Amino acid sequence: MGCANLISIYTTKNPGEAEVVRLALEENGILAAIQGGVQAGLTGALDIDVMVRAEDIVRAREFIAEHQSFPVSEEEVLRAELDCEENAGGDDSGEPR
Repeated sequence: MGCANLISIYTTKNPGEAEVVRLALEENGILAAIQGGVQAGLTGALDIDVMVRAEDIVRAREFIAEHQSFPVSEEEVLRAELDCEENAGGDDSGEPR
């Protein structure tokens, strides 16, 4: 997924939370990417954006609004953080993994 037509629809400082949102969107047919996820020693200090294609923005926002009232379990965040660490290879291109 190229970065030219991507729009941020969710911002967090938690890489695990960003990964959970990205995975949930993709499981519902909305391609998503994370920008700013590789933070080295600055984890929690910088914003991480979950981005979608411009044509998916309405569906993505509706999906997030529907599910935002349901908290993400600590187990889901930990699992996503582990997945994120396993997939991190220094590539912060915003491409989905």
